[in-house]
Amino acid sequence: MFNLFDPLTALDDLNAREARMQSLGDSRDSYRLIVTRRNASEILLSQDGSGWTLPRVAIRPRQRLAEQLVSGVNEKWGLETYCLFVPNPSRVRTGDGTKCAVMESARHNDKAPSGTCWMPVSAAADCSDAGEAVAIRESLEELDSYARGARPGPFARPGWLRELFLWVEEQVSPLGLRVTGRFRQWNASPTFSLIRLETNDGALWFKATGEPNSHELTVSLLLARLFPGHVPRILGVHTSWNGWLSTEASGTALDEISDSSAWERVAEALAELQIASSGKSRELEARCPDVWEHELLTYPLPPSVFQSSLRQS
Repeated sequence: MFNLFDPLTALDDLNAREARMQSLGDSRDSYRLIVTRRNASEILLSQDGSGWTLPRVAIRPRQRLAEQLVSGVNEKWGLETYCLFVPNPSRVRTGDGTKCAVMESARHNDKAPSGTCWMPVSAAADCSDAGEAVAIRESLEELDSYARGARPGPFARPGWLRELFLWVEEQVSPLGLRVTGRFRQWNASPTFSLIRLETNDGALWFKATGEPNSHELTVSLLLARLFPGHVPRILGVHTSWNGWLSTEASGTALDEISDSSAWERVAEALAELQIASSGKSRELEARCPDVWEHELLTYPLPPSVFQSSLRQS
């Protein structure tokens, strides 16, 4: 029996727990990838002995899925892709419990990587085993339902990334900015998107949200209007996608800084934002149905932080 006051027992238990945590940290989920191109008329297959199979990548659970999928494909095959959606597991049955992800190649005419081929959709299912054939057919049926508009989800449609680049170019070209074509996808689902786009002068962020967070656009616009010195500048709004384009906040993430003075400066900046928002409570509450954003601005900080902030102003 474990005895908290027995140093040897406690140490053994701690080592065991650390080993279990490390094992959990090293665990990966396998994803079959349905990588499409040319308006989903072709999918990528990987050679497996004398046959063909869907490519696979291993994903760490509880981390950003889309980012890992995209980077995994790039590292393994050198392809630039983006995630469209992850099919509902209850709909897509692979036979061995492996999950699937539907993706699209960012370029439509690149040569297939070594050991792979671009296969017409009509023939791809026949080249795979029974489980994969079902996964291919059901995933492509779901993809088609998004493309036809039978299901809501602009970010599950083939070609939406090209549409985004064109729209962003329209928003930023009057500002002297030009999109380079380089991007990094962070989150993906049919109605949600978070993507970083590089330009000739810094980076931009596009975010879109669906239910239950569709109010984020309204809140973001309100905060940008009320407190322009505290939030990134919004450069454009894509109404039909419930999305917005903003500049990238300058500086370094706090989790990359060990200097405590940087945390103090951030606390002071938050205090300044709270002070500035003190007279805007009604307007903030009216735009924040779950009041989380309002609570963020009114959460009490120690008096010393406010005093320090006031001394700086």
